[in-house]
Amino acid sequence: VWFNNNVTTPQHMVWEGISTANGWGNNVGSEPEIHISLGRNNDGTKQNDYVGVSMGNRGDGTGVNCEVEVPFTDIRRWHHLVGTFSNITTSPSCEMFLDAVSQGTDTGTVEALDTSGYDTSLRIGRSGVASRLFNGILDDVSVYNRALSQAEIQTLFNSAPTTYSLTVTNGIGSGNYTTGQVVTITANTPPSGQVF
Repeated sequence: VWFNNNVTTPQHMVWEGISTANGWGNNVGSEPEIHISLGRNNDGTKQNDYVGVSMGNRGDGTGVNCEVEVPFTDIRRWHHLVGTFSNITTSPSCEMFLDAVSQGTDTGTVEALDTSGYDTSLRIGRSGVASRLFNGILDDVSVYNRALSQAEIQTLFNSAPTTYSLTVTNGIGSGNYTTGQVVTITANTPPSGQVF
């Protein structure tokens, strides 16, 4: 998923699980889910300023979930985030890539990663109970039936446009800009009696 977020509070970009869940499971293992999210759950406490991938049924830090989370505070640029999950029914493992760079791996238990209880379809920008709504923009959300290789992830990352055209019709700022470039747009003074 490509994302450009406005805040780094706990919120979901991509989520699937049970309809009563709101993200990061619970402490008794009854909320199975998988998600790509901002924020994290640290032994039952939700924390800002992280990005991660997680699959499992507990939210108490017991180590049975498969999850990778790293500090993240950028609210100005687009980023590409990929979570891969492998061997879920035998020896579960996962890996997270941020902007095509591996951020780490983890393993989980077969019991915690059981998807048989899932009763929702894939949700974009929200969890089962419509909480922790994503605050930003998502693009090119993709789901595969296998774990992508690092080379495939690099290709997806490299395929992003690098130049964008912006047209300002009543002000200054039109032009071509590159990814991550800060653009200043100035509006002309509105006609008498109108407000921008």
